[in-house]
Amino acid sequence: MNKKIPIILVSLLILTSCAPRGTPPHAGIGTNTILGACEKEGSKFADLSFAEWAKTYHRDVNDVVNAHVNAIRGAVKDNPLQCTAQTLQGLLQPTRALGALAETLPPWKHPVYRKNLSEADIGSVLLEYLRTYECVLKERKKFLTQEVLEDLDKDPNVQKPINFAQLSPQEYREQKQINDELVAARAALNRTLTIIGSLDRLRPIALELECIQRASLDLRNALGLVADTTACLPRIWDTRGSLRDPPSK
Repeated sequence: MNKKIPIILVSLLILTSCAPRGTPPHAGIGTNTILGACEKEGSKFADLSFAEWAKTYHRDVNDVVNAHVNAIRGAVKDNPLQCTAQTLQGLLQPTRALGALAETLPPWKHPVYRKNLSEADIGSVLLEYLRTYECVLKERKKFLTQEVLEDLDKDPNVQKPINFAQLSPQEYREQKQINDELVAARAALNRTLTIIGSLDRLRPIALELECIQRASLDLRNALGLVADTTACLPRIWDTRGSLRDPPSK
């Protein structure tokens, strides 16, 4: 019996190694736990210069948060209220900014997972984006000297060959910026999500009341049509009677 255990383990390893990679997820799965590698390759920052990283990250987060706040105020037209949704997550569709950002992150790159995306996932999307941003910062910090040398070598305005006097100031500035971003980015996002959470605390009740109000308006319109139809029935009956009875001489 004990001799069969290693054979079973080897068989499982072979089956696991031969399993197809990138298999699309099954429909109906609401939670995706796929995380991208902690590296710059394949991320949104791969094709950007280091000077654009911080601007891009803060601009994207700002756009998503502003769109979310405007959606709370009812000022966004691209995410209508879905009163027929079965769950609270499906009650409000994601804003355009949140959907665009989620498409660049591994957990939502597949269409099935992106289809299940909701505006309620704003915290998960922003935290995953922060994780990606921190990963690229830490990777550059680890190989900072090599990265700075490559950037200076590609810059046509830098005199060649590159000496220590050119390398050291640039390396110091980038290291300081990376350290500042690693400290401030997470703290700022945590505070932002706390504020968003306080704004969204009573939002489900407000959405339910909005749906009830819309349903009551539909019911009122339907009753109005019934009342108009009922008011027209006597006239229809009079018309039928005048056509049936011969005119009096």
